[in-house]
Amino acid sequence: MCEGRKSRLQETSDLFKFMNMVRDLLLWMDEVKREMTSHERPRDVSGVELLMNNHQSLKAEIDTREENFHACITLGRNLLDARHYASAEIEKKLIKLTTERAEMMHRWEDRWEYLRLSKF
Repeated sequence: MCEGRKSRLQETSDLFKFMNMVRDLLLWMDEVKREMTSHERPRDVSGVELLMNNHQSLKAEIDTREENFHACITLGRNLLDARHYASAEIEKKLIKLTTERAEMMHRWEDRWEYLRLSKF
């Protein structure tokens, strides 16, 4: 009985850690997407270059978070492999996380292309 409670406590702790990681990444991605959707239009070549530099800084920040994404996804998959009691919720969060990440990357690419074409 004590081992069962200890196991359940560890599962709950792992779930809490996973959910916090997902929450933090989703909040961060929302902020990044907001920054990318600013409709600031460059007026000249130097304005375009400034916006491109800012956009490249966002890409560097995205790349820096890659380890966090990997750790979160790995933890989620490990929980699913262990048949965690909250597997359905974990799976939904993994899908949401990967979908939001793909959308963020798509927006980054679209904005980069827009800025690149604005330079001409």
